Amino acid sequence: MDIVKGPGPKGIIDKLASNYLPVFKSEIAEVTVTTTPKTNGKAVAHSVSIWLPGVLRVEGFPTPELTQFEWYVAIDEKSHTYWQVLGKKVTGAEEANAFRAEVDTYWEDVALRGFNDDDVWAREALEDAYTEGDGWTKERLFRPDMCIVEWRKFASTYHRGIQSLK
Repeated sequence: MDIVKGPGPKGIIDKLASNYLPVFKSEIAEVTVTTTPKTNGKAVAHSVSIWLPGVLRVEGFPTPELTQFEWYVAIDEKSHTYWQVLGKKVTGAEEANAFRAEVDTYWEDVALRGFNDDDVWAREALEDAYTEGDGWTKERLFRPDMCIVEWRKFASTYHRGIQSLK
C-alpha cells in the first residue's frame, strides 16, 4: 500500500495484485470449487486507490484492460452524488466507438449496475449500524482491510470539513 501525501493529489493506493490474490471457495452439489479470478493471466483489479476529496480508481476492473472511476460529491452531511465511469486506452475513433457501444450494451448492466448496485445496497443497509448503532465497536476487519483503516486515518487528517451546497 502506498500513501500519497502530495504536493498534488493525496490518496491511498492498494496494490492488490502485487500483495495478494483473492480466492473464492464455494460448495456446489457437495463438491468444493475453488477459484482465483484471472483474466488473460492477470488478476482482476490490479490496484484500488482512493483520492481526496472523493475519487475511487479501480485499475483492471471489470477486466484487466479497463479502469473504473467513481466520484463521490457531498451534498450535505448525510447525502452525496455518485458518478461511475469506465475507461480504456484506445488507439483511435473506431476503437473508442466500439468501446462506447460495449459499455452501453454490456458493461453498464453487468459492472456499473449489477456489481456496484450490490455495494450501494450494502452501504445503505449498514448506515444505521454506524450512525445510530454501535457498528464501529462491533466492526471486524482483517489484514486486506488495512487500506480501509489507512483511508479513514488519512481522510481524518487531510479533509477540509463538510462542504455543503446550501
